Amino acid sequence: MQVAVIGAGIVGTLTAHYLNTLGAEVTVLDRSSHAGALTSRANGGQLSYSFCDALADPQLLPKLPGILFGMDPAFRIRPKIDLDFVKWGLRFIRECTKTRRDQNTLALLAKALRSEELMRPLLERLGEQSAYSRPGKLVLLSRPGTKELERRCELKRASGVKIDLITAAQALDIEPALNHWQWQPAAALYSPGDEVADAHLFTQLLASDLKTRGVAFEYGTAVSEVNQVNGATTVRTLEQELKFDAVVLATGHMGQSMLRQAGIRAPILPMAGYSVTLPATSHSMQTSVTALEHRLVFSRLEKQVRIAGFSDVNPAPRDLEHRAVTLRSTARDLAPCAADYRANDSCAWQGIRAMTPNSRPLVGRTKQTNIFVNMGHGMLGWTLGAATASEVANQVMTQLS
Repeated sequence: MQVAVIGAGIVGTLTAHYLNTLGAEVTVLDRSSHAGALTSRANGGQLSYSFCDALADPQLLPKLPGILFGMDPAFRIRPKIDLDFVKWGLRFIRECTKTRRDQNTLALLAKALRSEELMRPLLERLGEQSAYSRPGKLVLLSRPGTKELERRCELKRASGVKIDLITAAQALDIEPALNHWQWQPAAALYSPGDEVADAHLFTQLLASDLKTRGVAFEYGTAVSEVNQVNGATTVRTLEQELKFDAVVLATGHMGQSMLRQAGIRAPILPMAGYSVTLPATSHSMQTSVTALEHRLVFSRLEKQVRIAGFSDVNPAPRDLEHRAVTLRSTARDLAPCAADYRANDSCAWQGIRAMTPNSRPLVGRTKQTNIFVNMGHGMLGWTLGAATASEVANQVMTQLS
């Protein structure tokens, strides 16, 4: 069975891994020079299995006007006069109910826990070289815990997640480096089992391992079209047309144009996140920390600190320089000792992710029988990637058998 995977990010490379494990002959095509070069290059680093809540939330609705008018410094939407944008927005608003948010979050949580299970043997083998650790995660809150937050914790605990709503004093006991922050939380959520690792390093290590197992990686190969004609699944590049038994699109937001050419519409919008990677200091956190209200993430990756955050819908490449400066200054004001902010900021990154209205990834067969998708993970590609890759690989091989 000859299967092409379009995209060599963390999701595509994991998809190639599980297809190879199931016996497929796999070719991975990517326009970049190496695996994990784009959106997977410098994400927040958090394998956030316990905190994968859906973005669509009833608490977000009253904030939307301010977000649309650029009044929220951390979350921006660039409106477009575009039918797909309007449809996506209406679907997103429809998902902003308590019931739908809970349903979507539990569905994501199930995938996250499955991903944790699947990642264990891979991290045992490749984690030492990819800054892997299991420091637990603190989500810092600007207001005291509420009954609603405790209810949501109970919902997660019922699914097997270890998570607690704790006091600010307990958070400081868990992570003493928070004493050096300018801002102090009122409470926190804590999950001791969450992990961190460098997705870029991991993806490269996994790709190298797959090459030794016969998986072909064709870098510098821009795919212009994927289609199915007379039962043949074809991939057109700038140089040639290739034929496969099946194709999996793991290209994030860039897959939308390919799907349209094949007569397939996907409810995704591009959403950018940003990061800077700086040297650690003696007061850097060991625990993975999210400052929820500020939309900032701090992950310790051995001798470095990855600071990631912000969300921009319909971003522009030129946004990187301004947003990276803002990210860095916001983090410095919040946690002045968390990293060496004097260091050169050449590691600034913009990752453009494909976001669905309900935050659930699109996984499986399309209306074109042998064209499959594995995209739409939003900011959870690193956390959910193993589960969705295993799922789509099994679907592909079942279809072809």
